[in-house]
Amino acid sequence: MAGEPRLRRAELLLVHAPSADGAPFADWPDDGILLRTCMRQVWLGTAGSVPGVDAPLEAYRGDDAYRFALEVITGLHSGIPGETNIHGQFRRAWQHYRDRAGATPVAAMAPAIHRLLNDASDIRRHYLWGLGGASYGSLLRKLIRPRRGERILLVGYGNLAQSVLPFLQNWPVAVWNHRRLTNPPGQLSRCFAPDEAAAASRWADHVVLTTPPDDRNDARWSRSLRGHNVRTVVHLGHRHESAAKFAVDDVTVLNLDHLFELRQQQAVRRATQLARARRACGERARAAGCLTGALPPGRLANA
Repeated sequence: MAGEPRLRRAELLLVHAPSADGAPFADWPDDGILLRTCMRQVWLGTAGSVPGVDAPLEAYRGDDAYRFALEVITGLHSGIPGETNIHGQFRRAWQHYRDRAGATPVAAMAPAIHRLLNDASDIRRHYLWGLGGASYGSLLRKLIRPRRGERILLVGYGNLAQSVLPFLQNWPVAVWNHRRLTNPPGQLSRCFAPDEAAAASRWADHVVLTTPPDDRNDARWSRSLRGHNVRTVVHLGHRHESAAKFAVDDVTVLNLDHLFELRQQQAVRRATQLARARRACGERARAAGCLTGALPPGRLANA
């Protein structure tokens, strides 16, 4: 970035163990940051002598070390690409290093780490914001796009309804079920009795049927929703081929295939965003001014 000091050349060394098992860095020097996640272990320090190890490792210097660290911190190597938890884990690893290391090694590492964290935040903001997930709940929320304060009615309270409920916690949510719920979750604003389908329809702005296709139940809700000016009706028990079996006057009814189409659209957008973020990591590494060079995986000595 223009106006920022460039890092001293050849100062960074990153060693990566692509497994959470074992302790390959147990005998390594304390003047490095050790990050342990459920998928990998990363040692990040200054280039110099390091002990030989038997575990298969990947090592990077300079620009490559900075780029790989940035990709890890921004979640690009995570099981869910772009997730944010790893950023916090790295911050805690850096704080742990600062607490135990001496003033001199901390001062040597600080410019690179501060820049890494700033670059990671910038890449998240410009390339990974809104990446989101592909769960039923997150997709449903994007599909119906509820406004602030709008009411969402879940018809049925089986496994599907229970899985989407946590993603709707910012809106008033009610449930209608064909059997009275004996222990409804505290998140619910209302719990309608089996004979209160009409009252539930009047209450709702968005209605999501999480029930399987059923002529009797579908007919009940087709009648109940008529004339109540709901904004959105989604029937997750129907696909495109059976959608004609459930209709509500003057309302476009969405179905499970609409959810799958949204997931596909998101997958394309996610791939584009992730590719741009990876390119940005490489650009930021080159701008940091470290010495480029990758070491082969395997036993390391005097890296």
